[in-house]
Amino acid sequence: MPNGRVWVAGSSKKAEQGDPNDSNIAEKRIEIYSPPYVSQPRPTISSAPSFLTYGQPFTVDTPQANTIQRVALMRCGSVTHAFDADQRYVGLQFQHLAGTNTLNVVAPPHGNVAPPGYYMLWIVDMAGNPCQVAAIVRLAGLRCFVLTDRSTFSVHEVEALLSANPQANFKRALYVVYEGFLPHEIATLPAVPSLRVILDSPSGSTTTVITAVPNGSVLWEDPSRPGDVSQRATFAFDVRFSNASVFTGVNHRAVFVHAQMGPYACQAQVTLTNQPNPYMTDGAQH
Repeated sequence: MPNGRVWVAGSSKKAEQGDPNDSNIAEKRIEIYSPPYVSQPRPTISSAPSFLTYGQPFTVDTPQANTIQRVALMRCGSVTHAFDADQRYVGLQFQHLAGTNTLNVVAPPHGNVAPPGYYMLWIVDMAGNPCQVAAIVRLAGLRCFVLTDRSTFSVHEVEALLSANPQANFKRALYVVYEGFLPHEIATLPAVPSLRVILDSPSGSTTTVITAVPNGSVLWEDPSRPGDVSQRATFAFDVRFSNASVFTGVNHRAVFVHAQMGPYACQAQVTLTNQPNPYMTDGAQH
């Protein structure tokens, strides 16, 4: 149980089979075992994430941070025929941030170590006492990626739009997709991803000549799905050019769009060209 006690129930009297409502057969007693550590001083978790993805660094706050010797995930039980097929203990790498109440922890590397699902997150002190209440964490294969609906921008189309507008605006040119999340998990992150546009290389300089602006609210893969079913959340962005200076002196130029929402980040490349854009459109498609 999340408080460190052990709940035991089930079975039948003398291993007999039959109607579970028959008092001569059914064993309906429940026993709760309290290990010796229950009466000992135990650490507490002040804060911890409610969902994680594989290999993700995360923090756990505890007033007893400097006394913690172990951090672990324990799979929530799934018992049948007196056998808990889901039970597993997964020790995690962690480091105490000196002078703080924070533990820097790393989630399991992949599903072979810890299958997706719900776990109890435990911290254990030097005396071997687990925390008073474990945090419940959902571990899943979460990811984000950028779809470039417009992967190439030509100086000609940018200049044509700037000749009639303060900015050259390309509607819904990018989509940032967050996959594997539950709706309430997305709601705990910033309202929309933040986007940075970087010139020439992923480690290049950020430009303000090109900006990505949200267009509309989040698009769910299937809004009718129950809230406990994971799905894709998609955010659309317009791409805007304030001028055409980024095209100067180059034939082709790489631009990297870096998206981030909370700890989840992704990026994609688009190309600026001084040549006619083979993908440009001249009006509505029919």
